[in-house]
Amino acid sequence: LDRRLASLVVQREPLAVALPERHPLAKRKTIPVQSLENEGHVLMPRHTNPGYYDFLTAFFRRHGVTFRVTDEADGLYTSLALVAAGRGVSVLPASVLEIERPGIVFRRFDGPPPMMEMGAVYLRNQTHPIVDSFVTVARELIATNEGAITNRRRRSN
Repeated sequence: LDRRLASLVVQREPLAVALPERHPLAKRKTIPVQSLENEGHVLMPRHTNPGYYDFLTAFFRRHGVTFRVTDEADGLYTSLALVAAGRGVSVLPASVLEIERPGIVFRRFDGPPPMMEMGAVYLRNQTHPIVDSFVTVARELIATNEGAITNRRRRSN
């Protein structure tokens, strides 16, 4: 990161696997990364979202899995439609689990999932009332969310 820039991680989210509901892996509760070796993947083109594309490619490479893109989608809903049509599987943010979509099942990874981070970047030494307010609110929300996550973990243990 350029030294003139500062960043905040606003949200961390695990990724999960979207599968056609009749896919053999759909019977599993969790998906081992290696089981996706021979699958076709639906993904946005690299030029649309290079960070996400490179993140997924590196994740699969670390697990010794060849990542093969069979279809490119211009967005989340197109990805889901292609998965529902049986064109491949897709690795997406776990919050997508909240979207009910006929023909698709979502499964978490077996073991630690890849974690996506959403961040805010701003000029470090330049003050502006709007940017300063945004950073203050973002930090407050981050602290609130981290507290809520800690409390949920305590209740579940």
